[in-house]
Amino acid sequence: MQAAQNKLATGGDNCGVWNSSNFGIPFGTSSVNPDVQHGWGVRNYDWQFGVAVQQEILPRVAVEVSYNRRWWGNFFFTDNLALGPQDFDLVTIAAPSNPNLPGGGGQPVTFFTRNTRTALGATNNYFTFASDYGDVTSYWHGVDAQVSARLGSQLFVQLGSSGGRGVRDFCAVTEKLPEVYTTAGSILVNQQVGSCAISEDWLTSIRGLASYTVPKVDVLISGSFRSTPGVAPGGNTVASNGNSLSANYNVNSAILQAQTGRPLVPGLAFQTVNLLPQGHTFPDRLNTLDLRVGKNLRFGHTKTNVAIDLYNLFNSNTGTVYNQTYDPVTNGSTWLAPTTVLNARFARFNVTFNF
Repeated sequence: MQAAQNKLATGGDNCGVWNSSNFGIPFGTSSVNPDVQHGWGVRNYDWQFGVAVQQEILPRVAVEVSYNRRWWGNFFFTDNLALGPQDFDLVTIAAPSNPNLPGGGGQPVTFFTRNTRTALGATNNYFTFASDYGDVTSYWHGVDAQVSARLGSQLFVQLGSSGGRGVRDFCAVTEKLPEVYTTAGSILVNQQVGSCAISEDWLTSIRGLASYTVPKVDVLISGSFRSTPGVAPGGNTVASNGNSLSANYNVNSAILQAQTGRPLVPGLAFQTVNLLPQGHTFPDRLNTLDLRVGKNLRFGHTKTNVAIDLYNLFNSNTGTVYNQTYDPVTNGSTWLAPTTVLNARFARFNVTFNF
């Protein structure tokens, strides 16, 4: 009994005594524009439309082409009122030399860094409309095309492609809120100045499938092929095909001092900047071929299909996730090293019984 009482008194496996002096006292570090909490047309929105045309160009051969567009609006930003444009300096360094960087490296990289006018950590966040600072453009558009052909009663072929790109521009906002380039969680954190306006490269995927039933022996042979652009995982940016690659370079005071004549502000060990422009450098394409061979077995009024599926037939091992940290000490020796690759070739047996 005594041991149980001691455990209860000291907390032990229980919650213990509530002794917080902050109970009932607001302690949030952000204030909110009251206009974002009510009203008509305040929330984020997205609109989309598509138009498609389908036409038979030959007997049992059809073509379909479509155009799609989607755009977003009513964005919100957090303004740290404790900071302003006067608290940031524009600095430019030369990227290190590396054959995987644009032009082999050496290109100028310009970014915002803090100065000493305001202490690090000063925070007075204000959540409000992006339109309070300027216009924002955000849309994606693309084209789909597909050809379908049924050649005789046993062969079906389909080929298609999809391509598109995202366009984003919120430079009017970042001109007044440069802190979004250095604030963790921001859509522009660690990016070069100018990344507020992005017109991505047009990315296209190609797909195809074919199926053929061998007469008399009643064997079905089918396959599908996909060639898709590689995109880096992670992130939640709208109006985008997917994340492009990054080369996250940790600029320390020694690097900045040597190239600009000034160090980082005291208390800042390093500042990360992406050496690559957003939306233009993507991983290798992912190419896969899958195959199925199946045999129909008929017994009376029943039919049984026995088949084998082979995925990633050629056992492609293209990378899907890459190391995107550019270590200045090793000059990026492990940058772009794949950490995950396509699943290895594997087989699956299937038996389908129809009655």
